[in-house]
Amino acid sequence: MSAFLGVDPGLEGGWAIYWPATNMLVAGDIPTSGDGSRRRVEGSLFANVLRAHEDLTAAGIELVGPGPHGGRASMFRFGAAYGSILGVVSALGLPFTLITPQSWKKRFRVPAGADKEHSRQLALAMWPAHASLFARKRDHGRAEAALLGKFCSELHGGTS
Repeated sequence: MSAFLGVDPGLEGGWAIYWPATNMLVAGDIPTSGDGSRRRVEGSLFANVLRAHEDLTAAGIELVGPGPHGGRASMFRFGAAYGSILGVVSALGLPFTLITPQSWKKRFRVPAGADKEHSRQLALAMWPAHASLFARKRDHGRAEAALLGKFCSELHGGTS
């Protein structure tokens, strides 16, 4: 049974694995260590999560650029986190597609300018059996990753 990885990148991001044939889902936060400016992605932990799912077919990773409000140091930290995530997925040989926020949000009818809470509420509505994955306000990264995983499955002909 094919499974698809979705990743909302960054230190506050999330990952989700979606099985379109059964509408099943697992999700979590991007594993990190350290505090404040020393916080970083734990690539080996993320790799272990992905290795546990041998049925992964492809990944959809959100294509993001620098935001308008970040300073140089925060942009550098985000870029390092993004690179770590891409490196793990690449090293595992998992084919991936970089997906613009505009494309997946258009597919799921997320209004322009909607905040991340909108994505969390959408994921709760789409996967009520998995509501515990999106229970906290800060679970928006998991929610967006789940939507990216579903979008990726559709790009690869997965049923929904």
